[in-house]
Amino acid sequence: MATPITRDELDKQLEWFTDTVSKGVRTISFGTIAGVWAVLSADRLTLAPNVFWTPTGWIVTGAFVLASLTLLLDILQYVAAYRMTDIGIDRWEQREQAGEKVQFKYDKENLGAWGLFLYRANFRLLKWKLITAVATGVVFAWFAFSIQLA
Repeated sequence: MATPITRDELDKQLEWFTDTVSKGVRTISFGTIAGVWAVLSADRLTLAPNVFWTPTGWIVTGAFVLASLTLLLDILQYVAAYRMTDIGIDRWEQREQAGEKVQFKYDKENLGAWGLFLYRANFRLLKWKLITAVATGVVFAWFAFSIQLA
């Protein structure tokens, strides 16, 4: 039987998860960009013209574009989370100054329409960041088949 946890414990787990995932995503993306650059700039390595009937140029471009897109989604997720938190804190302080006892929840009352949109966007960006990171890894592995010694 599962042990019940508090909301604070759940928030800490979510924070740890998103931090760990983001570090992994950045490692995959920067590693892909660095790996492609290293192979393209190496003197003793060449690239096969095709890999599994696909031009190597497409694979190189795909790896670079996916890695860059993943990093962009990562940045956008953090911008959305930062702005949402900023809105939530401002609204919380306004309600406390008005004499209300504030019970914060991620809803329209506490975040407003824009903050709630950012809250939902944050999770969508996380999902797409994960999808593009996996796609980046797959394309980079595909790229590895094109490397040949000169």
